[in-house]
Amino acid sequence: DNPLYNDQSSLGSTRLMGFAVHPQNATDIYVVYRGLSRTKDAGMSWEVVYNLGDMMFEGIRYNPLDTQNLIAYTNEDMKVNKNSKVYVSTNMGMDWSRVYGFYASSSTIVKDVVFHPADKNKIMLYGDGIYASSTDQGHTWRTIGEEHLNPDMGIIPSASLDGLVYDKRSPNVLYGSDLTTTYEADSPKIRLLRSVDGGLSWNTFYVIDNTILVKSMSMCDNLLAIVTAQNEIYLLDVDEVASISPVTGDAVLTPYYDLQ
Repeated sequence: DNPLYNDQSSLGSTRLMGFAVHPQNATDIYVVYRGLSRTKDAGMSWEVVYNLGDMMFEGIRYNPLDTQNLIAYTNEDMKVNKNSKVYVSTNMGMDWSRVYGFYASSSTIVKDVVFHPADKNKIMLYGDGIYASSTDQGHTWRTIGEEHLNPDMGIIPSASLDGLVYDKRSPNVLYGSDLTTTYEADSPKIRLLRSVDGGLSWNTFYVIDNTILVKSMSMCDNLLAIVTAQNEIYLLDVDEVASISPVTGDAVLTPYYDLQ
């Protein structure tokens, strides 16, 4: 009942790419598109906060431990194929600054940012061709990762990660996922990775057979939930797997729920 503006700088002029809801105030919402817009009244009115013109924002996240801190990132240039760029705000979106440009390769794509569950300063960022960390709320970043001779062990800085999540029970433990190319091309598998040193080094933790891509990951206590591009949901008890031993070969995990 309240149409948005209809010019090229407005919220309604292009497709929406993502949104972030304030952790303590559900009426305060940011949306990203070819810019940033914000509503403070659950969508009744909007204001354009930032307009990049030809650059398309891909995502935005509130820091749950410091809601003055937001991270937004771009992945798409409407005219020129450029790499992802990251923007940070430390005053709840009133001002933004570009803090990191990924120029390592033309295919670098940020997929998401992940916040440390206990330290507001620590943030992880991952995607295609990039895996980086920040210890100052996103103002500066460094690429991390380790390369191993064994293709089943670890990830490298140019890894293509499809998911990343902290184990809140032990913040030094993280789980990630990638579609590894070390397995047969006609039988793709998702490799679940585990780090016990805050993401500096990784090992293969589990392998999901007969699936192609992780769309999202989340954790509740000991259960790791994995949603795939095949509309399947997997639940993995990480404590049970860890008590046996990390899996470095093929393993089959049956979908908990198949949306098909």
